[in-house]
Amino acid sequence: MTPDPDFSQKFSALKAAAQRQRGSSPSGDLRRALNDLAVLSDIDDMVIADLVAELSSPTGAGFLAVWLGARVEGGRDPDRTGRPIAEAFLKWSRTIGTRTDHEADGDGGAVDNPHQGDDETIAGMQLLGQALVAHLARSPGLRRWFVETDEIYGELRRVQQHSIGAAWMLELLRQRSGKLVVLNVRHKIGVVVLYSNIATCFHLFTLLQGALAEVMPDAQKVSKHVIDIARGAQPGMAQDTAWWHYGQAHAAEPSLAASVWGEAGPESISTVDGRQVLLLWPPILQSRSWDAGFFSPILEATPPGVAVMEVLSSSQVEAWQARLGLAPTASFDRSWRGKPCAR
Repeated sequence: MTPDPDFSQKFSALKAAAQRQRGSSPSGDLRRALNDLAVLSDIDDMVIADLVAELSSPTGAGFLAVWLGARVEGGRDPDRTGRPIAEAFLKWSRTIGTRTDHEADGDGGAVDNPHQGDDETIAGMQLLGQALVAHLARSPGLRRWFVETDEIYGELRRVQQHSIGAAWMLELLRQRSGKLVVLNVRHKIGVVVLYSNIATCFHLFTLLQGALAEVMPDAQKVSKHVIDIARGAQPGMAQDTAWWHYGQAHAAEPSLAASVWGEAGPESISTVDGRQVLLLWPPILQSRSWDAGFFSPILEATPPGVAVMEVLSSSQVEAWQARLGLAPTASFDRSWRGKPCAR
């Protein structure tokens, strides 16, 4: 295919402006070059992504990556442009010295790496990280590649103290989605819930309590303010408290040793026969609470949520209790009838 002469000219101008870019605000030349390129109807985003990886200006690369991130937010394919932007991020992150990069001195002590990264590099990494969050939020395949590639995941952890963008990517990569069998041991009521885009069990507990408010007879009153913050419907700080003791399925009675810890991720909830199972016991602590700091970050492209998909029948609950070795109790409690809800 013969290159479009209009595109070739504008691409050359963009490359020159991006190469000259310095500072955390785009130059007038770079703004004009990006605006001139945007009016073209048929742009191969891969060409721009490859340029991001080649540039010797970290902020120039960053502004082009943000431009591509905005296009992904508008519906472009994140898998086409995500990897070159990741390569650019890694190129610049490797120039950052951290406390893990010490070299032993003659006495067996440690000597700081003298190069900690200049402001230009840090600013560029922030922009590249912002663009990658937009890509990762919309591409499960790209997220898997990040997590499964030890060099990438390790590098993000190494430089997160220097780069907010790296820290946000890590938080996004920690998000989990899945199905969960929830059994209320006291009332012999069970449900299957679907949870989405949750990084900590404290966040899961809050959204789960909101979803179970109309299903469990021993549920408490839901705070709309807390649920709205947990879902990302509004910003702010909030405090929440556990309605139940959340227990692992391998324990036939409630105990602190078999608790599901709120600071851990949902993947810490044990699995039985390929299904994650969470037990609800009456509280064994006088109070267990957490704040909305465990809810962040919440991204528009990956909204957190918990929805009740199914209320289990009495025979299904009894089968789970037998499988888990839970002591049989009185007949299945049918004195309260709720209906599945999603919040």
